[in-house]
This record gives sequence, C-alpha cells and structure tokens, in this order.
Amino acid sequence: MTTLLRSAGYVVGAIALLSAACVHRQLALDDAGQGGDVGGFDTPADAGAPADADAPADASGDRITEADWQMMIAPRSGAHAIDDRNAGTACQPVAIGQEYLVQPTVGCSLTDDHDSGGSPIYACTVEPFCTRHDECQEHPRGTCQGSRRAVCAYPGAERTPCMADSDCTAVPGGSCPLQGSQITACYPTGRCVPPGRTCFYPDQQCTSDADCTAAAGGTCAKSALLTRCEYQMCMIDADCATGTRCLCGTTNACIVANCNADGDCAAGQQCRLLSNCIMSAYLCTTDLDTCRDGPGCGSGKYCTFKDGRRQCAPALCPIVP
Repeated sequence: MTTLLRSAGYVVGAIALLSAACVHRQLALDDAGQGGDVGGFDTPADAGAPADADAPADASGDRITEADWQMMIAPRSGAHAIDDRNAGTACQPVAIGQEYLVQPTVGCSLTDDHDSGGSPIYACTVEPFCTRHDECQEHPRGTCQGSRRAVCAYPGAERTPCMADSDCTAVPGGSCPLQGSQITACYPTGRCVPPGRTCFYPDQQCTSDADCTAAAGGTCAKSALLTRCEYQMCMIDADCATGTRCLCGTTNACIVANCNADGDCAAGQQCRLLSNCIMSAYLCTTDLDTCRDGPGCGSGKYCTFKDGRRQCAPALCPIVP
C-alpha cells in the first residue's frame, strides 16, 4: 500500500510498514482535530477537480465533503501520549513532545481500474492510527509509537502542479521532477487527482520558526508521523520468567540468562551479553573463555558458548561485518 504523509502543507510519498499485530481505532469525521484547532492547511490546488463516479467513498459507502476530508487529514492538536523509539531504545523510548501534532496518514490502495489514459487508479483513505497508550490495550505492554519530524513549511510550497523547474520558485532550490506521480489518486469525496508532475522542495530541518527564513512566512511544522500500536514481549527483566532477561531490540525478547549483574559471577568475571545469529544470552565470563565477541574470532567464525565457556566456532550463518 502506498502511503502519503501529509505534513506542513505538502504531501510526501512513502511506503508504510506497519506491524500486523497493531490494531488501532479508525478515524471518524467527528474525531477531526481532537476538539482543537485543525487549521494549517490550505485547500489543495486540485480541490476543484471534478468528482469521479467510480471514486471510492468512505467506510460507510457515502461520499464526504471536501471540508470533511481536509479535517480528517489535518494535524491533531489535542493532547497525546506517543513514544519515539528511534530517539531512545526499545526499552527506553523517548516521549514525543506536545508541540509535535499527530499527523494522520493517507494510504492509497491499487484498484483494478484505470483512467482514460491507462493510468492505474488508487483508492485513498485515512489509515488507522493512535494518539495515546491507552488505545493500545489489545495485548499486554501496548504503547503508541511514532516518529517525530520538524521541517520548514512555506506558503506556496504545497504540492503544486508544474511543467518545469522554473514553475517551482516558492522556495529556493525547487524543482519539477520528471519522475512525477504516474497514478490517479481518488479520495472519499469523489475527487480524483490525475497523474502529473508536482513541485519538489528539499526539506529544511528546524527547531523553531526562526530557522525558516528561506522564504517569507516560513514556519517550523512539527509532526508525529506514522503513529501505531506496538506490543512487546517484555519491557523490563521482571516481565520475563526466572532464568531469562529482557533483551531490547527491534522486537524485545526474553532470552536465557545465568546472571543479572557482575556480582552474580565469580570474582573478577563479568555478566555480558553474548549474541550471534543463532543465539543471544546473558552469561558470566570465565577464565577459560577464548573470545568475548564475534569480531575477535576472525573471518568465518563467531563467538559462541559451548562446554561452559565462550569459544570461537565456524559460523553457521552469514556474518554481517
């Protein structure tokens, strides 16, 4: 599914990889703005495009108004609780600040239809998302996760049609890429946007409006993107059974452990993680160890635990440098 991230008045194309275990609430029309201001977006240049009789409707099968659609995709200004694991670790994520507004994601799915020019037609709608940890309770240890993004937004730098680079002057460095959208995107309003090139402006990172001086009216748009529920096997060692500990990673897991700290090991020894492509464990070092980690074993070998000690062995799976 193609995902469109609407942020700071323009659209960025991406592919969203969402966990299959995540089940979030669907966005409802009356949920727009979480009761707060949902401003910050101009009506897109193609808003007046004619409705297509074959365009998708919302989940109820009814068309919605353009104003309703703009509210549905506008940033959420209400209070939220979202963690950014990219800014911390798998077990110690960093909370995303309230100045970052939750940005709903527009997802577009390929249909079996084509427009009159042979362009494939995609049906677009708002993807499920979360704004608080208490919305992620389908399984234990559910949290709302997302990614933060802060870039400058300038009036006139929205997704505007173009034929050449000279049409893209709202901000210095604008271009009109040849590899423009080659699809027809249809929305629940009945509006369909045909293929066409649109202006591209490089992202300018920012921390405040004062950083956005490349053109008049610049503001620093701070968004919490791709929010979704994540469920982990563990977050702390206490979540795991006796004899195991929580290993933090892309997906947290309880792994074998014969120690929790250096004090659990013999005098002069350490409690260290041993990890390779077939096992991970927290184990005490010993005087008999011939290695401590993979790189110390040389080419084609890795450090493993066998016969009560760490030792080098031929790798049974590819070793990533």
